[in-house]
Amino acid sequence: MIQKTEVLIRVQANGGKFLGPDIGYSLVTIRNAVSGELLAQGLAAGGSGQLLEHYEQGASRSLILTPGSANQHAERHWLAATPGQPTAGLRARSSSRRSRAAARRSTRRAWLP
Repeated sequence: MIQKTEVLIRVQANGGKFLGPDIGYSLVTIRNAVSGELLAQGLAAGGSGQLLEHYEQGASRSLILTPGSANQHAERHWLAATPGQPTAGLRARSSSRRSRAAARRSTRRAWLP
C-alpha cells in the first residue's frame, strides 16, 4: 500500500545557521533509495535568520535556531512511500556564488508515513 508523506527539508551549515540567500540557497534532490528514480527536487529557500550579538557560554553548536529562519519557507516535498521499505536518498548542494565554496552533502533515510 502506497501512502503520500510530506517531507520538510531544512539545510543548515554544520555548526551554523540555515543556508539562505547569502550563499544562493541549496538545491535539494530526493531519489528512490533502490531504483535511483528522481522523486523531488527544489531549492531550500527562505531567510537565514538573525544571529544574536553574543552567544551564551556553553551553548550548543550542533543546532542553532535563529528568529526568522527558514521554517515556514523551507522546501516541502510530497513522497509516495511504501511503509517498511527504504524510501529515499537525500542530497543537498549549496549553490554558492563562489564555486570553490560550494558544498555537497548526502544521506539516506527511511521515512515512514
